[in-house]
Amino acid sequence: MASTGGSINVRAVVGGMLGWMVDVFDLTLVLFIASVLGMYFFPPTNLIARLLFVFASYSLTLLARPLGGIIFGHVLIGSVGG
Repeated sequence: MASTGGSINVRAVVGGMLGWMVDVFDLTLVLFIASVLGMYFFPPTNLIARLLFVFASYSLTLLARPLGGIIFGHVLIGSVGG
């Protein structure tokens, strides 16, 4: 059966939604336990600095994921030929 250009790939949509849901759950969990993460992973300077370190780490993950997707997507599409 030939696929038309206007059809929706349901498996791709469901897979993308599930991946996004896991990503949002992961990042929300990090925000809920930010004070605990700051206490264990960053120096004991003061509470505000600890939270800022955690939020800076959080923002780096939000920035790095799309950039990694763009870079690796470009590399994989170039090497596979898609």
